[in-house]
Amino acid sequence: MKAQIFSLESQDRVRRLIETLLRSDFYQRISVEHLIYDDNDKANAQRTGRSYLGLMKASTITVGDFTIETEDEAGHWGYYWDDSLVKKHFLRLSDELKTGVFPAVAIMDRMVMVPKGIHRAIDAPTDFSYLFRPLDLQGVLLVDFEDEEAIRRAILRVGGQIGAEIVSLGLRHMSVQGALTPDLEDLSQLLNVHLDFLQELRREILRPLPHLMPRVTSEPVRLLRGSQVTLEIRNDSGYALGTVRVQIRAPRRVMEAPLVRHLDFSSERTAHRIIEFEVVPQTIPYCPLEVLVLLDDTTHDPMPPIPLILKVLAN
Repeated sequence: MKAQIFSLESQDRVRRLIETLLRSDFYQRISVEHLIYDDNDKANAQRTGRSYLGLMKASTITVGDFTIETEDEAGHWGYYWDDSLVKKHFLRLSDELKTGVFPAVAIMDRMVMVPKGIHRAIDAPTDFSYLFRPLDLQGVLLVDFEDEEAIRRAILRVGGQIGAEIVSLGLRHMSVQGALTPDLEDLSQLLNVHLDFLQELRREILRPLPHLMPRVTSEPVRLLRGSQVTLEIRNDSGYALGTVRVQIRAPRRVMEAPLVRHLDFSSERTAHRIIEFEVVPQTIPYCPLEVLVLLDDTTHDPMPPIPLILKVLAN
């Protein structure tokens, strides 16, 4: 597993602190590469800037493509963090504001931490806007790198997020392979992650999958008429799930829009929850529905959609 720390030459203390915290609070054997941005070495500056820009683009939502033009210590502009400048917006980074962009941290070829003042440091044209994705959507944390405790908390959050994503990928890998236990060696090669890091997640990967069972408890619905449906969601997992996001979808015109409810299954004694909603069936004798279930602590849950069939009566 590899981390990259982007920094300025003057930021030796903070980059060494980040490396220490990565090894103590994330993963002891993590491989750390230091990419030091140095204006006095133009080839180095362009190479480091290009790497930074590529990771930054992958972590942002924008209205178009962009590159970054920088100013060197002598006040000269025109140093671009890109090879191709065609049809791009130009964002400017002055020399005195580079500490608003550096340091930054990438893990597994993904930018995960940038300075909290990065939006103020980069001057964007009026016809361009961009937004960093949040960490749980393949984005970043905005971090105060002058605060050691803030860096530590950020690394712990990043570690938790990456661990949760790897657990989800492990579950999917087991499902694809039709296996009852994870093939961690194969998963290690696929993800380029050390085997001992995966061993620490083995218990989570082997945790029984959530098992929620929806059941229609209302009367049959009526063709082309608004009909009330009562759906019982039972937790047959054998353990508490916490908050569960349930989405109900139906064919066009049956429901105005998908219905979303958050159900509390934080106690093992909570056997079931009830959802009520209205449908307008368009065909007989049946009306199909689809139930999607997602645990609130992950966006990568492996549970497939659950089909439901409503019985439809003619008027």
